[in-house]
Amino acid sequence: NEADEISIISKHFNEMCKQLNDYIEKSYLAELKEKRAEVSQKKAELMALQSQINPHFLYNTLDNLQWKAYDYDALEIAEMVEALSNFFRISLSNGQEFIPLSEEIKQIENYLFIQEKRYEDILKFTIDFDSSLSEITVIKLIIQPIVENAIYHGIKPKLSSGNIEVSVYEINDYVYISVYDDGVGMDEETLNELRASLNIKNEKFGYGLYNVSQRIKLVYGENSGVEVSSTLGEGTTVLIKIPITNKEYIDDKNSNC
Repeated sequence: NEADEISIISKHFNEMCKQLNDYIEKSYLAELKEKRAEVSQKKAELMALQSQINPHFLYNTLDNLQWKAYDYDALEIAEMVEALSNFFRISLSNGQEFIPLSEEIKQIENYLFIQEKRYEDILKFTIDFDSSLSEITVIKLIIQPIVENAIYHGIKPKLSSGNIEVSVYEINDYVYISVYDDGVGMDEETLNELRASLNIKNEKFGYGLYNVSQRIKLVYGENSGVEVSSTLGEGTTVLIKIPITNKEYIDDKNSNC
């Protein structure tokens, strides 16, 4: 039935999200760290990996699934398949490391739409995005791991309905991306451990936040990064800070490291 099909799609979606995060950990982050000495070799490896992905096959298959769902009046499944297609279209981004901020926000909209369908009774979300920031260039996949943490470590353990609020705004030539959840929160000791894990891997918290924090600092410098605040029983806020700049500037900065 339709509920079973939604469950299957959600399961595979979560598995693919985990694979994306693993890919960032094993390949993308490693490339940035070794860019001084091995940039050519790493780019070649990255291109080899990407050449194994046939995005046209993926999109065409998802498109066919979407229209099949419409044929059976399974509108909710059709909407989820469309969101999944858009999610992977932006994830791949034709092999580009940097994308417009508006695309990064669309990525989160698609991700949260699918998760909202999966957790229909407990998850709601809002996104407040200053559209004047749409064309700013950012490294991709910096928000999704944080939103995923908010769902699985904030909302789910709450065992009741919860909300995720994503806000994007500018202050003094910096873009701030805030991800707030009104989930279980954490005590001060756990919060301090989590903050330390932004710089030193800690399996207790997974690698999502660590990956995002390290990639941002490697690309944008030490004045950028990730901050976490939390109150036990009230919720958690993760704040990303990056400068308003462009890809060309970043490329020049990294080439002179």
